[in-house]
Amino acid sequence: MKEISIENKKYKAVILPEFGGNCVRLTERISGAELLRFPDSEERMKNTPLLFGMPLLLPPNRISGGKFIFRGREYVLPINEPEINNHCHGELYKTPFTDYSVSADSVTFRFFSREDNRYLGFLHDFSFELTYSVDDNGLTQTFSIKNESGEVMPFALAFHTTLNLAFEGGNPDEYSLYLPVSCDFERNMKNFIPTGKIFYEFEEKEELNQGKWKPSLHAITKSVKVENGKAVITHDKTGNTLVYECDPLYGYRHIFNGGNRDFICIEPQTCRIDGLNVWKDEKKSGVIAINGGESVKLVNRLYFIDNSQN
Repeated sequence: MKEISIENKKYKAVILPEFGGNCVRLTERISGAELLRFPDSEERMKNTPLLFGMPLLLPPNRISGGKFIFRGREYVLPINEPEINNHCHGELYKTPFTDYSVSADSVTFRFFSREDNRYLGFLHDFSFELTYSVDDNGLTQTFSIKNESGEVMPFALAFHTTLNLAFEGGNPDEYSLYLPVSCDFERNMKNFIPTGKIFYEFEEKEELNQGKWKPSLHAITKSVKVENGKAVITHDKTGNTLVYECDPLYGYRHIFNGGNRDFICIEPQTCRIDGLNVWKDEKKSGVIAINGGESVKLVNRLYFIDNSQN
């Protein structure tokens, strides 16, 4: 399993080109804090590639029936959850990326979908670049996509970012999460597709907004809208924090831990789950329409703050 390392005096990141350019490890070198959940073997990475690092999802989450209609054109994606008739997560997170350039503190991956090599069922020529860079302020992740066709292209993106809850080690129960949420989208738990019902009050909301929610004490799988792009995990004893800042275009999050105590997945999504089927209004769904020849850029940051001396 090939690894690409980028680093400076404060941070070191490890990226796996064979798994869609997934940044699977980010270490703050002064404290030793490990901000991302990383695999301890190639076998574990192959078995559960979505639960390590920052897997790239295009399109994000589930599409009912594997199809949708956008601006009068039907898009058909492969059904990879046949038991519940969904397409889920795309294929980029397990696609080897071979076109990339590396420097000491950054790496850029390039991907092209053209008529002779279409990505899934997308009808448009498009290209994107995924760049990771480190400096004293942490890890910056930049995703830039260009519609190279002459027609409007639907765009929806997510990263299945899996944060190491106990990033300083010790007891996971000593870590609390802040995530400014406004509502929860009910899902049918048989096929995980939204029902259309929205809850503006729900059990975790107050503690999440106050930064007091304990991920280690609760099993969770929840789709929410956020008020801003920042998530913060705080170590109650030291006051040190892991900060995950996401571009405003990521207006939604999927929160997931599968009942595990050691990690929390805070998945930034540009649109609601099955946005093109359940939510017909593009603006309300979060689906981004990219005009022919135009580009969209999204920037996320992940970093550590030492508050122990304050």
